[in-house]
Amino acid sequence: MYYYPKRFLSIGLSIQDHVKYLNKINIAITMEMRRSYIVVVDDESDLVFMFKVTLEMNGYNVIGFTSPIEALEYIKKNHDKCALLITDYRMPEINGCELATKIKEIDEKINIIIITAYENIIEDTFGFELIKKPISTTKLLEVVADNINLK
Repeated sequence: MYYYPKRFLSIGLSIQDHVKYLNKINIAITMEMRRSYIVVVDDESDLVFMFKVTLEMNGYNVIGFTSPIEALEYIKKNHDKCALLITDYRMPEINGCELATKIKEIDEKINIIIITAYENIIEDTFGFELIKKPISTTKLLEVVADNINLK
């Protein structure tokens, strides 16, 4: 529990806005105390941008990639800073399951979410969390919060 002064209430924010604000502070503190980055990978730059902005507006540190190979190289060098990978399944260089498997081999503490339009993914030997496209921002924030809190 975090304390904040009563004078905060006098600036005209509703109780719900205070709760949202405190949740953002708790997320930021939690992310700083633990691994701090969410890595987003999708070959569609618009989706990377949308996920990045949505998550950053909700207190997360995000780095985005349109190349799974570049994301893999980043994680190899910075795996101790990464809490979560959110990746598309279908990408040109390697698919999301291949990327996720390689990342789990580097660091099993990194949680994985694969976003896909497909029903079943045969290569999913690790049992990664699969989220069906299209994904709403509300659903994105829910699954991220659930996966960050697993740490």
